[in-house]
Amino acid sequence: MESIIHLACDQGRKEGTVYELLSMNAPPGVRLLEAARNSGVRRFLNADTMLEAGVNAYALSKNQFRQWLPCFADELKIDNLRLGNIFGPGRTRWTGFLSWLLGEWQRGAPTIELTAGEQRRDFVHVSDVSSDIYPCAGAPFYRGPRGVCNVGSGNPISVREFGPNRPGRLFRRVRGRAVTASFRRTDPYTLRRR
Repeated sequence: MESIIHLACDQGRKEGTVYELLSMNAPPGVRLLEAARNSGVRRFLNADTMLEAGVNAYALSKNQFRQWLPCFADELKIDNLRLGNIFGPGRTRWTGFLSWLLGEWQRGAPTIELTAGEQRRDFVHVSDVSSDIYPCAGAPFYRGPRGVCNVGSGNPISVREFGPNRPGRLFRRVRGRAVTASFRRTDPYTLRRR
């Protein structure tokens, strides 16, 4: 095997503890890096996030794994792909913010609890992510860190800009009824409970 593309992660959308989230996002990736090095794999592509570590527990756990990448850069060609918020076919309410939000609207939630909505996010279609991953996997080999590649639209918008309370924006009415979003300040490390 010449390459590993590491896409696995837990975004913290299901019930769980911070420890469980960290356990899914950092140690398995380190084990994968060790296995790649020990079995002669030449290239390691990591699917990361554009989110800063202080945004939430998911972003912090991805940042903690990212810190291990340089430890293996002498033996592996490593690319770190910082992905925006992915949406599109095949995404479920557990695999991305927009998918979760659409799922809440489709199930008829009277109010959707959100953060303050001021943070800006770069939304990217799943087909664009695929289009960017494959060229990286086929790029010429060389040892060491190749760098960071941001995979997004290049035009981040705030949650409030596309949210349901803004007439004329991406989502205004769902299933013929008005939708209310409750924007509030939250502790970024609080995991959602259902």
